[in-house]
Amino acid sequence: QADHALDSVERAGALIDNYGTQLVRGAYLCLSGDAMAGRDQPGRAVAYWQQAIVESRRLGLSLYARRAEERINRVSAGEC
Repeated sequence: QADHALDSVERAGALIDNYGTQLVRGAYLCLSGDAMAGRDQPGRAVAYWQQAIVESRRLGLSLYARRAEERINRVSAGEC
């Protein structure tokens, strides 16, 4: 399932890049991190989540920044 989810997220990323819909970039990055975590790649997941925090805060969208921070904290605590 993680591979299928990652394919969907990557297609969404291509649409974001093609159509300039930057307002959902934080969500896309957060979901990409989730997909990496589902593939048992916590290092890559954290990298995506960190980027989601930066992008979301840059756009003033704190929801995905908070979600990404929560996920990083769970990985750091060994919960994922």
